[in-house]
Amino acid sequence: MSIVLDYGDILTLRLGSNGIEPERLKTDLAEKFERAHAKIEKTVICNEGGFIDLESTWTDLEEVEVLAQGYKERFNAVVVVGMGGSSLGVQA
Repeated sequence: MSIVLDYGDILTLRLGSNGIEPERLKTDLAEKFERAHAKIEKTVICNEGGFIDLESTWTDLEEVEVLAQGYKERFNAVVVVGMGGSSLGVQA
């Protein structure tokens, strides 16, 4: 799988003075992106990312689907309350 980042909707070309100048993507922001990417890679290597490696958890999908079918016959709604951050949603 290939990830493509599209910054078009955050640039001054789209947002005017509220946007980011395109040149910054090659200068100061490029450096910040590299540092952020390094932090994310470290998280992945340490296996602390949760959602980052989501496709590796798809092996459990069949088991989840069987479980869901059983619940589908007993319930008509599911409510998840107080998950917290984005990675906790995946864990829930």
